[in-house]
Amino acid sequence: MCLARKSKFKTALDWLLEENQPSIRYFVLTQMLDRSENDPAVQSTKRMITEKGWAADILSQQQRGGWWIEEESLYRPKYISTNWILLILSDLGLTKADPRIKKACELWIKRFAKKDGGFANEGMSKSHLCMVGNTARALEVRLHRASESEECLRVACEESGQQRWLVLFWGRRIVGLMGRHERFRCIPKTEMD
Repeated sequence: MCLARKSKFKTALDWLLEENQPSIRYFVLTQMLDRSENDPAVQSTKRMITEKGWAADILSQQQRGGWWIEEESLYRPKYISTNWILLILSDLGLTKADPRIKKACELWIKRFAKKDGGFANEGMSKSHLCMVGNTARALEVRLHRASESEECLRVACEESGQQRWLVLFWGRRIVGLMGRHERFRCIPKTEMD
């Protein structure tokens, strides 16, 4: 008896190009197949990101005030509240060009921006390393704004006293990973001494 199922996909690429997850399709078209942003297939796929798939599902849960989960804390519960949702949506290809993202970002900045130029949870007076790192990652990965992400890291270096680690993380493009243990997992022990 043969247990192999017959797949409707000929290749993994066919599966990645399915139209049910436009975020994935968009990144495959632009980053794997090197299609231009002016390509009609890229443009139509990009428009669909907010209309179906994961990004659309997440956006449908956004509250009128621009937040997800709870208004009191944009950071908690961890990994599912506004702070984390914005990182996910950034990874799925959304930018402030969408008015819903712009509204959430403006709320996030209003609540988390600090006088030292960085970001931290409400109630904190100075920038926090993880918040600055996540912000830098979102700015660079999605918005391709290295100058802004470098400014976030400059502030974090000055305020946190963590210059060595930030430079190491930045050089390896792992800034913004959650938790100290996650960041160190891929760094050789010899570099941590």
